[in-house]
Amino acid sequence: MPAEAEAHLLARTVPGSVLLDEIRRLAPPEATVDLRLDEPPDTYPEVPGFPMAAMPFGSDAPALRILVPDRTVVLAGPGSITVAHTLDEHLALAELEAGIDLNRRLALHFLGD
Repeated sequence: MPAEAEAHLLARTVPGSVLLDEIRRLAPPEATVDLRLDEPPDTYPEVPGFPMAAMPFGSDAPALRILVPDRTVVLAGPGSITVAHTLDEHLALAELEAGIDLNRRLALHFLGD
């Protein structure tokens, strides 16, 4: 057994999560658990003509804001979040086609056409 060990955990949680409390509870008595970054949930602008809903997951979209002059980003895509990034991840052709249409309409909206 090593004399020392270190672990880094990157976790995106939803508001009200007890993950940090559970990690501290499960850590050995001699362990130190530090929270290095705690950010509030991100918000996105309402875009006229497009549905909007709260989503209980994180994304890299907020980090991309620095690439956009007015810092406006939206989070949208085809398919279901319930299967995204899982072993069962898939898109039906109709979902892909709907995603293409969504991206086209968003591009037209933001480009002003």
